[in-house]
Amino acid sequence: MVYHTGLGEWILAGTDAPTGQGKDSIYHAAHLDHLDQVFEKLWRHGLKLRPDKCKLFQSQVKFLGHVVDRHGVRPDPEKISAVVDWATPSTVKEVRAFLGLAGYYRRFISGFAKIARPLNSLLAGIPADKKTGSVGVNWTEECQQAFQQLKTSLTQAPVLAYADFSLPFTVYTDASNRGLGAVLAQLQDGRERVIAYASRSVHPTEQNDANYSSFKLELLALKWAITEKFRDYLTGTKFTVFTDNNPVAHIRTAKLGAVEQRWVAQLASFDFEVKYRPGRENVNADALSRFLTTSRPLVDAASRPPIRVNTTIATMDLQEEDMSPSVNQDWRVAQLGDPDLQTIRRYVETKKLPGGPERRAMPLKVKRLLQQKKKLVLRAGILCRRVTDVNTHELRFQILCPATRCQEVWKKHHEATAHAGVERTLTHLRQHFFWPCMEEEVRGFHSGCVTCSLHKDRTEPRAPLNPIPVSYPLEIIALDFLSLSRPNDTYQNILVMIDMFTRYAWAVPTRDQTAK
Repeated sequence: MVYHTGLGEWILAGTDAPTGQGKDSIYHAAHLDHLDQVFEKLWRHGLKLRPDKCKLFQSQVKFLGHVVDRHGVRPDPEKISAVVDWATPSTVKEVRAFLGLAGYYRRFISGFAKIARPLNSLLAGIPADKKTGSVGVNWTEECQQAFQQLKTSLTQAPVLAYADFSLPFTVYTDASNRGLGAVLAQLQDGRERVIAYASRSVHPTEQNDANYSSFKLELLALKWAITEKFRDYLTGTKFTVFTDNNPVAHIRTAKLGAVEQRWVAQLASFDFEVKYRPGRENVNADALSRFLTTSRPLVDAASRPPIRVNTTIATMDLQEEDMSPSVNQDWRVAQLGDPDLQTIRRYVETKKLPGGPERRAMPLKVKRLLQQKKKLVLRAGILCRRVTDVNTHELRFQILCPATRCQEVWKKHHEATAHAGVERTLTHLRQHFFWPCMEEEVRGFHSGCVTCSLHKDRTEPRAPLNPIPVSYPLEIIALDFLSLSRPNDTYQNILVMIDMFTRYAWAVPTRDQTAK
C-alpha cells in the first residue's frame, strides 16, 4: 500500500491518483508538507504523475463526478445538469440510462428508492438485454412526477462529511415492512454531520409478520447496518446505535431465538452501545425505511442473464476458434500434471484399454473414468467428456478437472452464483466440468463454506429447547468426553459428569473413551 500514513486524514484514495484534502490544507506550510510526503511516497515506489493532470493548491477539485473540498463531498453540478436537462424517456433503454445516472448519486438523496419506484416499475418483468432496449414504456403522470422529483432532489443534494476516525460514530437504524434504513453520522465542530445514508428493501419472507416481528426486523436493520453497510467505518472503534424499538436496546439480556442469536454473534466483534430513541425523534432512519420499496428494477430471476466468472470458466464451451491459447495451454498443463489423467489420456490416445489384472490394480478414480471410456475425447488438446444436454439436446464437452483444481473451480462457480446451494452449483459445474465423485466432493466443499455458514438460515428441523425435568439429586447424570488438545502418554481425554439437579460437576482424566 503506497499511502498508509495520512490515508483518510488528508489523502483520499481514488482509482487513478490520490487526492490531497483536509482541514489542514488552509495552512499553506502544512499543505506543502503533505505534498512533500505524497511526492516522496510516489518516488519511493517508482510511480509518476502527469503534470497536465495534476491540480495543486486548489480549494476544491472535481473527482469521479463529485466536488471535493474541505467541507465534504457533493455531486458535480456539471453532471447534475445532464440529469436536469434529460428529456422525458420513451423506451426501456432510456429509462435504464436515466436511473443509472441518477442512481450514481443516490447516497445523497434520502428516500431515493421511494421516489424512483414508479420508474423501476416500468422495468418490472423486462429482461435486461439489448433486444428489449427499444421497447416502449407506459409513461404515466406518476412516472412524470417521480422523474421531476429526482431532478429536483439532485439539485438540492446535501454535502456529505468526511469520516473523522478520531471521533466516535453514531448509527441510526429503523425498519418497517417495506424496508430497512440506516444513517451514519458524527458530531463534528459542535454539529452532527451525515457521513452516509443506506437503505434496502425487505425480502418477501421478511415481510411476513408471522416470521418477522417488529423486534426481529429492527434487530435485522441493526445487524445489517453494522456488519454490512458501515462495517469499514465501525470496525475497531466504539460507537452508539439509536433505535426506536425499545426491546432492541436490551438485546444483551433478552431471550432470543436461534436466528437472532446468530445475528447477535455476528455483532460480538463490534464495540457499541444501543440506546432507545422514540420514532418521532428518529426521523432520519425512519424515513429511509418507510420510503423504500425496491432498490432496483424488478426483474424475474429466470430472465436474468447468466453470470460469467472469468476467462477460465467463460471460455469452457471449447470452441477452438473462441478459446484463448493461454487458457488452452493452462488446462493442458494442469491435466498433464495429474497422474490419473495422464493414465486416461494414454488410453484415449492409443484406444487400447488395460487388461483385467492391470485394471484391478488401478486407483478408484481411474476405474471410474474408464467406465466413461466411450464419452472421453481429446478436444483442442484437452481431455474432455462428451455429453448431450438433456434439456437442449446440444452436444457439450466437459473438461476432466485435475484433482488439484476441483476446489478452485467449485469456489469460482459457487461465488459466481451468489453462494447457491449444492444442486444449483452442481448444475452450473456440470455444464463445463466433470470429475469422479463430483457430487460428494461438492457437498463437502459446501459444508466448509464459511460465508454460507454465517449468512444462510438453517432449513433442517430443530428439536425444541425444553428444560429436562429433574426431581432429586443424581436422578439424571449428563456425561461427555473432552479431548485434550495436547494429550500425553497417560491421559488422552477428560470425562465430564454433571448432576442435572444440583449442577455439581466431576472431571476425571481417562486414557481412552471406552467403558473399561
